[in-house]
Amino acid sequence: MKLYVFISLLAASVSSFPAEQLGQRAIAACSALGSDETFQPNTATYTAESQHYWSATDFLTPGCVYDPTSAADVASAVKTLANLNATFAVRGGGHMPLVGYSNTDGGVLVAMTKLNKLKLSKDKSRVSIGPGNRWIDVYRFLEPHGLVVAGGRDGSVGTGLLLGGGISFFGGQYGFSSDGVVGYQVVVADGSIVHASKSNKYSDLFWALKAGGNSFGIITAYHLETHSAPKIYAGVLAYEPTALSGFLDALYSFAITGDNKAALIPNILYTPALNLTAPGVTLFYDGADGANKLQDFRKLPQIPSNMSTEYGPTTLAKFSNTTLDPPIPMRYYFGAVAAKASRETLDIYVNTMIEMSAASMSKVKGFQFGVSMQPISKNFIQQGYLKGGNPQGVSIADAPYIWFADNFIWMDPADDETVYAFEQSVNAAISQKLKAAGLLTPYLYQGDCAKGQPSFQNYGEGNLAKLKSIRAKYDPLKVFTDLMPGGWKVDAA
Repeated sequence: MKLYVFISLLAASVSSFPAEQLGQRAIAACSALGSDETFQPNTATYTAESQHYWSATDFLTPGCVYDPTSAADVASAVKTLANLNATFAVRGGGHMPLVGYSNTDGGVLVAMTKLNKLKLSKDKSRVSIGPGNRWIDVYRFLEPHGLVVAGGRDGSVGTGLLLGGGISFFGGQYGFSSDGVVGYQVVVADGSIVHASKSNKYSDLFWALKAGGNSFGIITAYHLETHSAPKIYAGVLAYEPTALSGFLDALYSFAITGDNKAALIPNILYTPALNLTAPGVTLFYDGADGANKLQDFRKLPQIPSNMSTEYGPTTLAKFSNTTLDPPIPMRYYFGAVAAKASRETLDIYVNTMIEMSAASMSKVKGFQFGVSMQPISKNFIQQGYLKGGNPQGVSIADAPYIWFADNFIWMDPADDETVYAFEQSVNAAISQKLKAAGLLTPYLYQGDCAKGQPSFQNYGEGNLAKLKSIRAKYDPLKVFTDLMPGGWKVDAA
């Protein structure tokens, strides 16, 4: 704890320093981190790492990029950054589009790219995953063994989704992705490397990391339970706009009665400039017996699409390869709404989304409003409780749910504030209508939230206070709150 004593002598939080002084501290940190792993502006590695993001909203200008190759490197960096009171950001897969959540203007970008080790245990019951991996890397590694983990549904998403819980194709069977984590290797604020699990002295930290965000440390390895899934059925279908009503009927039916071995990503993409509504769905079934499953969606009138793939037998690795994001990033922003599963819920959301987009967003260049309407079953929620509990503490009584993941897409940075304001207005309007109908539910999945949405505030009773207490225990000087300001912070809730 000598580091804490040293920092306390500085007697100031990062927020009290002027911008010029913060820049000087970042420059000093870039020099102190070591030349072998530190890359300055106008170098190829700096450019590649600072633009290694899904959304163009994340293309910022860090003071330098630090590329650690081991947990020891990360530990050394945390000590250096804390000693110098230098601001920093940490980036895993780079899929979070909220500005400043995984990149920094002027601070140090800690890019986890090279922490990409994968190791299967001898009994093959668990796999160790470095945070530099994306889920496609994990699935390809496990495929020869006929194994999977309950990771991201898009192969290009990084492991950071575990910090907010994570939704997978296997959620109906195993719950949140983080419910399948059996251990973490994590660097805490004093630079120590600790191993947190359910049964050791860091069990409180283990619980907090399941969906507490990035306020507790930097994960340098996740240890996840594996599952046998040598064959799956999957496909991506696109529909005629006239199929919208039948599409919503099928979604509602699945939400109420769906098979826990099946999963959906039902999407609607609305383009106001064309007044075009495009429904579509990703279908998934865990098992070799999926040929006749999910017929309600397969019988709807389909249209050809460059994103479509025929529903059929495959593996998770092969299917995830077909869902990788396009190489040219647009500008993206998220938002979340949650409600009880009902046909009225779907109508309220879709009608409001289309009406408000058509009224105010048709002149925003390239604007599209996409939404994933995610059905969440009782069994999904119950798995977290059966495995010892998680911070989310979502109510089983209100399940099944529809968790809406808003995805706003546009082209011009000049329209950023217009889009952000629209997200707030449309989200508020939808939420107000759902509340009036007695359908709105409080928990919001963190990975889909817009900046400022109340994620931690709607965790289970007493869980936010517990998270704050654990944060204070492992990071009393708020290194991962004040020096690393990006992301959802428990202390800000």
